Amino acid sequence: MPLELVTVLKQRKFILNVGGKKYTTSIETLTRETDTFFTALFSGRSQLAIDPNDNNIFIDRNGQIFTHILEWLRTTNYFRLQGLLEILMNECFPDGTLLQSQHKKILNQFYHEISQRWKLIYKGSRDGFHADAFHSRCNNKGATITIIQSNQNYIFGGYTCVS
Repeated sequence: MPLELVTVLKQRKFILNVGGKKYTTSIETLTRETDTFFTALFSGRSQLAIDPNDNNIFIDRNGQIFTHILEWLRTTNYFRLQGLLEILMNECFPDGTLLQSQHKKILNQFYHEISQRWKLIYKGSRDGFHADAFHSRCNNKGATITIIQSNQNYIFGGYTCVS
């Protein structure tokens, strides 16, 4: 682990210089969400840019926009926004009952669009479990992602993105 990273990790609070705007924050706040720029930065997978004059961590991004990102990271637990995120995720998958919230997040991450809206075009329990029912609803729809649950449950799902 680089010496600069070890030094920062020992501090409770430190100063971020984001595009010339300075913020005092903590590693706990910045790494509250997993698999982000900050978790990579503080794990040593990314290089820290530390100003030798004042030991601030420099990030070359828009400082005004970062104000909103930092506020969200600071208040998400206080306002219990996780429930809101679940509601918003369910809005991305109308009419679906097969996928749990964590599956929906993974599907959107796979598609590289966190707020992707999906349209359920085939549901076996609604449309029938025959191949012709599946093909009549899924053929010529463009790119589709099919979700299948087997082992005697016979639940199939075909999704296509809504543009």
